[in-house]
Amino acid sequence: MGCSHTSNPVDQGKVRKIIQEAVNQQQEEDKEVEARRNNLVSYNIPENQSEKHDERLKADKDFSVTMCDDVAGIRINDSDILKCIWLDAYSDDKVRPLLISMSGEDTRDGMLRMGKDLGLSGRRYSRFHTKAA
Repeated sequence: MGCSHTSNPVDQGKVRKIIQEAVNQQQEEDKEVEARRNNLVSYNIPENQSEKHDERLKADKDFSVTMCDDVAGIRINDSDILKCIWLDAYSDDKVRPLLISMSGEDTRDGMLRMGKDLGLSGRRYSRFHTKAA
């Protein structure tokens, strides 16, 4: 007596497609994590009220560059700051946190170390603080 074996044919094309989609999704997630690695969030930073985006961005970058130099002696320039994005919706009675995306880990780590010194820096920067995003 023969043993009957029912087989469920597997569509190799579908399996490859599912595997490739999973790999692509993982690669995208890895890129996103890598991109966020150098992000910082700064609090109580003065927000420029200019109508022009370029002027606001320049003011945000200039403040961060000056603060790093004044507080920690860290020399960064505009090119070290990839982007600055204000989080939350604008409100006259609320100070929004500022997301700063740095060009590299060394710059980000320097700014994180500086965060500890902000409270000791005197009146100009004592109300600001920075943390990893």
